Amino acid sequence: MELIPLPNRDTLVQNYVLNNSRQNDTGRYFVRADHNFSERQRWFFTFGSQSNTQFTPGVNVAFPGEGVNGEQGRIKSEPIYGVLSRTVTFRPNIIGQFRLSTTRRVVQTEPRSAGYDFTQLGFPKSLLDRATIRIFPRFEITDAINLGPDRASFFTDAEENRDAQAQLTWLAGSRSLKNGGNFTFQTFNSFRPERPSGPTSSPARSPRGPILPPPRRHQARALPRS
Repeated sequence: MELIPLPNRDTLVQNYVLNNSRQNDTGRYFVRADHNFSERQRWFFTFGSQSNTQFTPGVNVAFPGEGVNGEQGRIKSEPIYGVLSRTVTFRPNIIGQFRLSTTRRVVQTEPRSAGYDFTQLGFPKSLLDRATIRIFPRFEITDAINLGPDRASFFTDAEENRDAQAQLTWLAGSRSLKNGGNFTFQTFNSFRPERPSGPTSSPARSPRGPILPPPRRHQARALPRS
C-alpha cells in the first residue's frame, strides 16, 4: 500500500524512523476591573481566555494514524472563565455579597483526513453515503503499522460550570453571623463517534515488500551408490 512509507532502517522491526514535528501555539488574555459606584456599592469583574492549538503534519493523510485522544492530529482547546461580583453595604452592620461565575472549556480534535472520500480506496459509494463522518478508515495490518485514525479520535468535548452565590453578613460587636446560598449548574457534552468510517483488518507479512533479503534455500542432492 503506497500510504505506508518504505523502511529506512535495515532491521526486521522498528524499521522506519521519523523526526516528528508538532505545532503547539498558545494565546492568553485576561481582563479585570474594579469600580466603586458609591460608598455602599462595589463591583468586581474579571474575564480570561486561553486558546491552544496543536497539530502534527504527518507523512500523509493516513500515516501516522491519530490516537484515541487526537494525538498526531489537530487538537484545539479554548477554555474561558468570567466572574462578576457585587458587594453592597445595606447598613453599617449588614453587608451583602453576590457573585456570578462561569467556566467553559471546549476541546475539538480533527484528523488530517477529515472529509476524505474513501471511495478512492475501492470502497463502494453506498458505504460512503452511510458514513457518519468522512475520514480515512482505520486499517489494522498484522505485523505492521496501522493506518488511519484510531477509534473515537474525532470528537468535540464541551464542559461548562455556572455558579451563583449570595450571602449576608451581620456584624454585632466582636461577633458576626454569615448566611447565604449557592447554586451550581454543570454540563458535560461530548460528540464522539466510535468508528464513523469503519475498521478494516488486513494480514500482511511486511508493509511494502521484503525488508531484508529472503533467506537462501539449500537443495539436498542424493549421492550415487558405489
